[in-house]
Amino acid sequence: MKVRRIIAVCLVAAFSSYGAADTLEEQKNQRLVHWLLGGELSYGGDKLARFTYTNGLKEDLRAGGTLAFKAGLLLNVPNSPVSVQATLGYHFDSVNAENVDADFTRYPMDLSLHYNVDRHRIGIGASYHTSVEYELVAVSPSLTERVIFKDSIGAVIDYGYQLNDKLLGGMRYMDIEYQADTLNGIKLDNAQKIDGSHVGIYMLLKL
Repeated sequence: MKVRRIIAVCLVAAFSSYGAADTLEEQKNQRLVHWLLGGELSYGGDKLARFTYTNGLKEDLRAGGTLAFKAGLLLNVPNSPVSVQATLGYHFDSVNAENVDADFTRYPMDLSLHYNVDRHRIGIGASYHTSVEYELVAVSPSLTERVIFKDSIGAVIDYGYQLNDKLLGGMRYMDIEYQADTLNGIKLDNAQKIDGSHVGIYMLLKL
């Protein structure tokens, strides 16, 4: 899997930069625990549906989009350039028009390990997605579709930059797939998986 190779390269790059880490005294002065609040814009994944408006414009609903909100904890390991981050979020993409509403939603739980060098950090981790759901409600013609997906685990690589004492910005890539479990309450057997992999730009507020 490509993401494993990327993770390996990132780890080598991070640990080879150990000499550029903050001094021991600076690390000692760091707060050990921070609350986190943040958001992310993401793009990618398979196209679940395409909608065409009366003016000819088209809009896609994707399995990797588009907006996420999250909250969690950041733990700085004492006397070390390493930190551990855990967050719970809500990630969704939606299309809203006069005669149709569609959305794809999930709740990601992320756990990641980061290596910090001055203002930079690089990390790897895992993301567990639960309550994954696609829903479409159309008025004309009348149509309702609700697909529930099985819980899924993905891999994450992350680069972040400390903008100031409170704000942390960065980019990350997630590799994940989803498999449908039911359609309008009817069990699906061996449904084809969809790709929810995406690239995201995020901002975190440290409290």
